[in-house]
Amino acid sequence: MNTFFAKYFCWIFLFGLTLSYGQEIITKNVAELASLPDNEFYDVLQDSHGNYWFCADSGLYRFDGMHFTHYTHPEQRGQSLFNLKEDDFGRIWCNSLNGQFFVIDPAKGKLEFFIDVADELIGKLPTYELYQKYLFVKIDNNKLFQYHFDTKEKTILTDSIGEQTNITRLHDDLFYHNLNHLYKQNLKTNSVERFPLSFKGSNPKIYRLGEELYILRRDGNFKLINISVLRKGKFTQLSIPKALTLEVYDLYKDSKGLLYLGTEKGGFVLEETADALVEKYTFLHNSKVSKILEDDFGNYIFTTLNNGIYYWNGQENFKYQADTSGLKSNNLNHIIRTDAQQYIVTDFTNKVYKYELNGQLQLRNQWQSTQELKRLFAFDKKAYVIGNENNILQIDNGIQALKDFKFSSVKDITFHQGRFFIGHSYSLVKVDNFQSTTEKKLIREKRCLSVASFNGKLYGAFADGTFIIQNNRFTPVTYQNEVLYTDRLLAGVDYLWAFKKNQGLFYGKNNTFQQLSKLQGKNAIVKKSNHVMYVLEAGKLFQINEKTLSLDLIKNISSQLKNIKVVDFEVFEKTCFLTTDQGILQISLHRDSLKNKVATTVIQQILINETPKSTKELTALSHHQNSVKIFLRNKDFSARDSYTFRYKLNTISDNWETISDIKNPIYLSYLSPADYTLTYQTLQNDKVIHQDNIQFTILLPYWKTWWFFALISLGVLGIIFMMLRLYLGKIKAKQHFELEQLDLEKNLAEAKLQNLTSQMNPHFTFNALNTVQGLILDDKKEDAYTYLAHFSNLFRKSIDFSSKNFNTFEEEITFLETYLKIESKRFNNQLDYQIDDTELDDRFYKIPAMILQPFVENAIKHGLLHKKDDKKLRVRFLTQKESITCIITDNGIGRKASGLLSQNRKNAHLHMATSSVQKRFDLYKKYHNMHMYYEYEDLVNANGESLGTKVAIQIPLMK
Repeated sequence: MNTFFAKYFCWIFLFGLTLSYGQEIITKNVAELASLPDNEFYDVLQDSHGNYWFCADSGLYRFDGMHFTHYTHPEQRGQSLFNLKEDDFGRIWCNSLNGQFFVIDPAKGKLEFFIDVADELIGKLPTYELYQKYLFVKIDNNKLFQYHFDTKEKTILTDSIGEQTNITRLHDDLFYHNLNHLYKQNLKTNSVERFPLSFKGSNPKIYRLGEELYILRRDGNFKLINISVLRKGKFTQLSIPKALTLEVYDLYKDSKGLLYLGTEKGGFVLEETADALVEKYTFLHNSKVSKILEDDFGNYIFTTLNNGIYYWNGQENFKYQADTSGLKSNNLNHIIRTDAQQYIVTDFTNKVYKYELNGQLQLRNQWQSTQELKRLFAFDKKAYVIGNENNILQIDNGIQALKDFKFSSVKDITFHQGRFFIGHSYSLVKVDNFQSTTEKKLIREKRCLSVASFNGKLYGAFADGTFIIQNNRFTPVTYQNEVLYTDRLLAGVDYLWAFKKNQGLFYGKNNTFQQLSKLQGKNAIVKKSNHVMYVLEAGKLFQINEKTLSLDLIKNISSQLKNIKVVDFEVFEKTCFLTTDQGILQISLHRDSLKNKVATTVIQQILINETPKSTKELTALSHHQNSVKIFLRNKDFSARDSYTFRYKLNTISDNWETISDIKNPIYLSYLSPADYTLTYQTLQNDKVIHQDNIQFTILLPYWKTWWFFALISLGVLGIIFMMLRLYLGKIKAKQHFELEQLDLEKNLAEAKLQNLTSQMNPHFTFNALNTVQGLILDDKKEDAYTYLAHFSNLFRKSIDFSSKNFNTFEEEITFLETYLKIESKRFNNQLDYQIDDTELDDRFYKIPAMILQPFVENAIKHGLLHKKDDKKLRVRFLTQKESITCIITDNGIGRKASGLLSQNRKNAHLHMATSSVQKRFDLYKKYHNMHMYYEYEDLVNANGESLGTKVAIQIPLMK
């Protein structure tokens, strides 16, 4: 009897637990999309431009899909703001507990102060409504005020509103109430209607949900008592489940007509009947849900007072967790389906749960095992589990250990030709059935990892490979002529399937297998459910298509499995049940329905070499600005769950690149100079629902531009032209130089010839011969011989020197001595001459040939010749730093007297200074770059009488 009542009470408890909580919607925290600025939120609003606004403990925020922007005002007292509303002009309003009202124009982005009603407050948050250009404020002193937007003029609309009530507006009608009546005042005509409130409870609160009004009645502790709806001018009371006797923060109706209740213990989704509210789903268990909103994109936004902001994409995906579905732990192990309605689940605390599927999983029983539970199996609609005491446990109306079947670490079980085959750590054995005491029969004494029956044959995966077991014969299964090693064998309809981690799936019908796919992840799970093979890897659920031999993607559920560890799964029709470290997840495998309204994907930010740029700045990027990051943004909260994003760059590839997460940027690096068009698309169910592009240009480096090539070409042509011109100029200059050289040589030769002619002129020769003749007549043969020898030597050297450009000073001085000896003899030895070379450092310096003799001859012929006696001539050499100066001094009649004599003579000997010597000086300057000059000085006494002439010839040093 006690057992009966215990079981009865257990069933009643579990049934009540199921009704109280039901299926919990899988929600996601907005913190996965962006960093939350606060943890305590009071209100949410989506404006007419699709932007989201949030009121939090720390103030007002706008969310654009990626970032929260904070708005404050310097006159704001306290940070907390409440009651978001949008007026007819697109401005956003909110107020504070201190009675301050603020308004913000999104286009201006500045929070502005409107009014302060602190003087009228009794300490409650004022409620308000907006209509055309008016603000209606309900104060807890039973008064309703009206303020004009422009003038802020205040008018009392009524003073009969009860305390602890609120106001709302439906079209042109403003509703307010007290404990006994509801008032409807038409704001155009000011007419007022009154409706009685006869339901129990105090602290009523009115909600406008669509075209209907709902009133919540609460007790003194603000716990929900009942909900009434105004239909056709009459209130109908809706009964509520007892579990909803909670403090309610918000009531909301979605586009499907479902009611959402935000309470201190989480959220509830209710289905409305004619006179009752029936619980359908729950969400955010144990969170204080403060506000609920269905946005334009079909998402549901839930703000909480203790856990931030959550969203739900509207898909019927649910979770079953501890304290909500009878589970004692969220850390679950395996799941197996025994028939269409019954599911067995185990957890890591060794509990076994029995669920029935009736639209949702309902817990029917649970048992605690004393053994550690490992793998689950199902045969003939019965479930079996392997325990750590090396035996098999049957799960029916409890946990029963099967007799006489103790195995060492069972790995797998299969049913083949009326017998059970059990693979464990040391062998493969056969038994008749689990209930009999028949002895075990050893099939193979080798570690057996998996066993399967296919096409009348038994296959076993052992430590040394996979084999076909038939008539005590073991035929190896091969892949590419080598023994196939595998972890798991599963029998399909057309093929036997083998799975090996990190290697993939293999299939075959006999002993030769082929590879189907190499799975990428180490945690891929392969499961057989109702003769269909499934693979779950990296959040993607595939079905093995045995007809086409392919992995067909059923659905990508990776977004629902983020940060969740999946242990096992089962598939039934269009629903997947997963056991995880966060409870049981129920995921719908139906394709997501296309949304009625799609949020446009836009470019949030562009970084060029990590520097933000606007789209206008992308028309002319320099060649080194070749690293591009583009951040996309989509305002839809569930964008990452509902959409696929991809892009392609026209100049690089025609293939689309998938964006794994819209939070991650499109990164393009080391781009070559070109014109680029980046096209990005938003897809839902493989259908393109939005496409846009952005264009940018990376310029060529200047050394690769056409104008640079043109400039270089012009420069090269200019250089070639200049070089050609220079070359031709050099040729011309060389030719001119050669001609000048020839001309100089010719002139030099002529000058030397002229000098030679001057020295060997007939007059000089005649004088010399006369001197010889006189000596012979005077019988001075020796002197005549000596004189003649000097003359012939002078003549020979003159001829020799005429072919030379330079002599040494030694040769030049010797030549001068010979010449002066001849001249001295001609003057009957009356010419007193002297050559002083004592100050000459080196007698082997070079000097132009016969350059000094004309100056000596000039001194004799024009100075000393006309002097009667005391004829003196001095030749002196002085060595200076860079030159040698030759000073020739005579004590003749002087240049002035000589000039007078020359004028009186006919056929006088030409003055050599201008006709020969100067010409030679000029030629040596041009031809040999020798700068020689001479300077005459007339020597006079104190009375101005001539004492002779001095000439100084400066000759550059040359070796």
